[in-house]
Amino acid sequence: MRLLLKTRNDVRLFTAVTVAGVVLGTLALHAVMTPRDLLIRTWPVAAAVAGMLAGPLVYMLGIRMAEAQRLAQRLSQAVSFDSLTGAQTRDSFHARAAAMARGPMTLIVADIDHFKSVNDRFGHPGGDAALQQVAQRLMNHCRAGDLVARFGGEEFVILLPRTGLSSGLRVAERLRGTIRDTPLRIGARAVRVTASFGVTSLTDPRRIEIAIRAADAALYRAKEQGRDRVCRGGPDPAPRGPVPPSSPDPVPFDAPEAHGPDCHTSLAKPSQPR
Repeated sequence: MRLLLKTRNDVRLFTAVTVAGVVLGTLALHAVMTPRDLLIRTWPVAAAVAGMLAGPLVYMLGIRMAEAQRLAQRLSQAVSFDSLTGAQTRDSFHARAAAMARGPMTLIVADIDHFKSVNDRFGHPGGDAALQQVAQRLMNHCRAGDLVARFGGEEFVILLPRTGLSSGLRVAERLRGTIRDTPLRIGARAVRVTASFGVTSLTDPRRIEIAIRAADAALYRAKEQGRDRVCRGGPDPAPRGPVPPSSPDPVPFDAPEAHGPDCHTSLAKPSQPR
């Protein structure tokens, strides 16, 4: 069991419990080594001395432990989450994807269009604000179990477990529309940006790199065909061996599997609102 010291009250409780243990241990040792008649007269002094010596030392130890735990938490956050956007880092994305069970998944690669012009117009602080807001919209429109990672620059990768390709295309289209239709706030100005998306499917998380390359190729097609659109990459070949049935999706993307155009700037509205 790991001891967590998050607040000063936690440190005080740790100090009280530890000092009580030190005092009891001191009294037990004192009882073994001291004659009975002398023990009766000296045990209060022994307990007080043990408490006074141990209290400050244990309290300072608790403070140092709490600081070390906060530092470890910050380091863990830095490894797992992008410090600018709050999205997963590339390494964290791969680690979490590798731990997923086999089953239908959709992988989306998203890239902000003409991002250099945002940096040129508003400087790097403006570009950072744009990245933060786009990342927040991507994360807000995905489920708790989906992975949203920043892979570098203005490129984001999204993995949707328990999601077929048709549903994944609809998710990408919804994300595209959200970014296009909701202006960013950069300083006092409202700035419209768009993003392009490449989408592919996979069933085996061990093939994630192949899926990323396929979605990247689809993203490049979206850029070549005018940006602000969703393009579909080649699906992952069927894996060898049975694929276990996926667990029920708590927030399902329930669009039926269907094959639409390879690239599009809009999709027909789904029959069920989401």
